[in-house]
Amino acid sequence: MENTVHKTDVPLPTANVFTAIVSTVIYLYMFVIFLCYWGFLLPSTILPIAPYKFETSRVADDTGTGILIDVALLLAFIIPHSILARTEVKAMMNLSPALERPFFVLQTTIFMHLQMQFWQEFDAPLIWNVQEPYSWAILALFLFGFLFLFTATFALDHFWLFGLSQGYGIDFNKAFGLAATDDADGFVVRWHYALCAHPIMTGMMIGLFATPTMTASHLLFSVVNTAWMVGAIKHLEEPQLTDLIGERYSEYLATVPRYVPSGSRCPFTGGNASGGCSFSSRPHRTDAIPLASNGSGGGYGTVKKYESPVLLE
Repeated sequence: MENTVHKTDVPLPTANVFTAIVSTVIYLYMFVIFLCYWGFLLPSTILPIAPYKFETSRVADDTGTGILIDVALLLAFIIPHSILARTEVKAMMNLSPALERPFFVLQTTIFMHLQMQFWQEFDAPLIWNVQEPYSWAILALFLFGFLFLFTATFALDHFWLFGLSQGYGIDFNKAFGLAATDDADGFVVRWHYALCAHPIMTGMMIGLFATPTMTASHLLFSVVNTAWMVGAIKHLEEPQLTDLIGERYSEYLATVPRYVPSGSRCPFTGGNASGGCSFSSRPHRTDAIPLASNGSGGGYGTVKKYESPVLLE
């Protein structure tokens, strides 16, 4: 899932030309499907150029068949995505460390693609259809969700998250000056993660529901995905991160909301916003709650991520 523990005393995997090419191709495929996926969530009246749409999907012969096919497509994404992220499963697969994350991104992207390709509309009443000018307010919320999700990947480590750093054996986050500045004990909270604990999920949930036109199949898609995200975070991600980090992660969860951003912490420092907030200020080490962990207490050099067990994040 989205929260990831950074540990800087473990080197990046050994990479070569082959792993660099593979990770690049997978990343480009992922990026195209990611954009199509968000276009899939908008009606044709808003974004007609998107290749996949709920309302232009094939229509099932009957409602029951349509629902069964759609649920099967959702489960085909959820089940392998949940299983293949587990540490013990990755150990059994014994993939090259340089290709482990790219492979996970690839299977996730394939199942996202299959969902859009084979999604079924079915005969059911329209849930809502908001007209102008109010539809533009919903569209603005949708765009906010998209940007909030996308930029949150950089608050974490976009290039590690999607397998490029592993494929190239290069810490792109550090190379581009995006690595977090940690305090003496190596824990930081910054940007989106100072506002809520699961910002990537927040952006996704907004995108799932912020649409001017909601069909029944779109609602099914949104409700199942949201239920899975919330359940997986509660029962899989947060317990694993608590085991990895300890009490300080529990303290972090107690200080920020799970999904709805708040201003209780400064996004630039991770400290309490009541004490002031600026780019230059740094929280005292007792204020720094762990999103990122530097086991050596030093700066961000080589990086290892311990992904949580469920989502692409």
